[in-house]
Amino acid sequence: ERSAEMIAVDLDQIDNQSVQWDEDRFVWDLSELDSLNKRRSKEGLPKIEIIKKHDEVNLGIRAHTDMTAGKCLKSIFMPHQNEFIFIWVYLIFAIVLYVYLALLVVEDENVYGFKNEENYRWMMLATGAAALSVTVSLLQLIFYSVGRRTQKALDDLDWNFKLFAIYSLVLVFVVAEMSLYPVKIAPQFTLMMFFLILTASVFLLVIILVQFDSLRTAVWWITFFFLLTLFTVDFLYASP
Repeated sequence: ERSAEMIAVDLDQIDNQSVQWDEDRFVWDLSELDSLNKRRSKEGLPKIEIIKKHDEVNLGIRAHTDMTAGKCLKSIFMPHQNEFIFIWVYLIFAIVLYVYLALLVVEDENVYGFKNEENYRWMMLATGAAALSVTVSLLQLIFYSVGRRTQKALDDLDWNFKLFAIYSLVLVFVVAEMSLYPVKIAPQFTLMMFFLILTASVFLLVIILVQFDSLRTAVWWITFFFLLTLFTVDFLYASP
């Protein structure tokens, strides 16, 4: 009886012309997939859908006639597929971040040594945002090959959480850098307050723009120039 588990086949070890399809395997090599699809076209069978993580890169595929979430989960333990290392790196980082987040929740002074509640809250924001971003990226790596709609939904989610993590870390950086040596730009208004408001405003702008695929390059440029401006001002004015 054939095993129900998928078997990944390395194209380098077989003759491309002898590639045959069976339901117990999936394909991660584009040239092999192309060969299989040509055969299937000749036999009057539908082509196996090619779903890439990034359209411009010829890597990152796990193709099957019926690529389910279960097959994606099994592929985590198949060391020959393209994303095996990336998946496990993200998984390990996610676990580590959630462990640190738990230590922050219980306010473990042996790890952080913070003396007040506010420091724990800001660090929780930074760690929690990073953990969520890594988790969503991990889910994208595992499940994007289920189908194009799944790939698009996970990609959109990944963009949103990456931006959330970036701007959360910026907020924490602003507080950490500018609270100890406040620079007043008005009697009741400091440089830190200005950048906290500006960071939140820019985040709201980019989180709206990122919902449109055609504007995502602009989102990264806006973020780049915002960070460049922030770090320049911090270097010139916020240091003692």
